[in-house]
Amino acid sequence: MVIDKLSDVSPLYLKDSGIKLIVLDLDNTLSPYGDFYMEKTVLKWIAKAKKISLEVVVVSNTWSLRGLIARLIVKVPLFYMAMKPFPFALWKILTRYGYSPEDVCIIGDQLFTDVLMARLAGASFVLVKPLSSRDGPHTRLFRILEKSFIGKYFLSKIK
Repeated sequence: MVIDKLSDVSPLYLKDSGIKLIVLDLDNTLSPYGDFYMEKTVLKWIAKAKKISLEVVVVSNTWSLRGLIARLIVKVPLFYMAMKPFPFALWKILTRYGYSPEDVCIIGDQLFTDVLMARLAGASFVLVKPLSSRDGPHTRLFRILEKSFIGKYFLSKIK
């Protein structure tokens, strides 16, 4: 599924689809890259998901201090320096929470990290448009690939 922003997918829809654990990306999904600001709609979305008994965690490739500060803002467990797209952090979370990949939906803004991690792990995903055009240096290369034939081909196979 591809959407404009997080609030375009209902937590209730995810729950009704069999999802028990939502894994959110941080940069350009919950807040603009390198920024600590999160819109109230994002925080309300997370609160709504938790209210209907969905587990919510954040998995990010961000550095530790940013991860720790973001954890205080979103008030859910946050796993940083996750090395996405490799699903190591996701496997750790599945073991810790007792879920299988079929119980999980990963929501993020990058095709070659968030979506690829979901595909490698066998989980479902929601791809959101990035909140900002600002990205880290390593992400800029992935954005070029996303816009290229490779990205378009990959997206055509997963819709």
